[in-house]
Amino acid sequence: MGSGFSKYRVEFSFALVGITLAALTPIFGGSAEVAWLAGVLATILPAFVALIKHDFAELFVKDLLITQKQTAEICDILSDLSGEPLAFARQELSGCVTRLNKIKSGRIPLDEVTYFQMIIECMQQSPTDSRILAVNAIDERRWKEDPRQVNYYKANKLALNKGVKITRAFVVDKSKDQLAQERLDVLYEQIRDERINAYVIWREDLEKRSLAFDDWVIFEKPDKKMFIAHADKEDGIRVSSAELIYDSHEISHYENKFKVLSAFDVSGEVKELVELAKREGEKEVGQPNKN
Repeated sequence: MGSGFSKYRVEFSFALVGITLAALTPIFGGSAEVAWLAGVLATILPAFVALIKHDFAELFVKDLLITQKQTAEICDILSDLSGEPLAFARQELSGCVTRLNKIKSGRIPLDEVTYFQMIIECMQQSPTDSRILAVNAIDERRWKEDPRQVNYYKANKLALNKGVKITRAFVVDKSKDQLAQERLDVLYEQIRDERINAYVIWREDLEKRSLAFDDWVIFEKPDKKMFIAHADKEDGIRVSSAELIYDSHEISHYENKFKVLSAFDVSGEVKELVELAKREGEKEVGQPNKN
């Protein structure tokens, strides 16, 4: 009982003082109704504060006990291992610590499956008139060749149909071998869609000016969040991992970077390249076979 009183002594003291003042109210000319109301408030408010404090304390203790239990389980597992299994376990634990440190710094690591699940869900949940800002720095063929990206593109189209506003910049290699027809077709499909505010930026123009760029998307609503995707080193059109960011300052930093990138827009030039290629293709089809 002593420890309980000690924990809530401020609330008990406040209630006691309030009740005393309520009891003295009629003596100093206050009505019985005012005294009654003061007594009720003096009892309820401290009790409410004590209840909140108790709930927070219980949650904290519960989380602490869970963490201690998990730590003990890890120690037990490691103590039962040796040799190569122990080496693998330590490597796994090291990776876990690295991910936890990233979470602590405000970046939540995601694998590629979770990444696509979350961005598709965010696209589906984006309300009418909300805004989505994105930079595509991974190989643009992904929009046709990676099934997960294709599903994401379908979610994009559905969001556009309900009035979501999408602004996307494509960072593209200018070299001739990179500007193959399949790449141009991907770009052209989004450039010509008037519902998408699309930019195309030559990667070389950014590199000349030492301007850094990532592959990312920012969802404005229902709660503002950002995803940064990392390309697979073995397969350049696929995402290998990603990060989820909630920090408003970091998100604002990327929004400002977008303004810089958009100044290098060459979408008009790319559109002309595609239309020229299409016209030349039509001419070739129309020419008689000389063989």
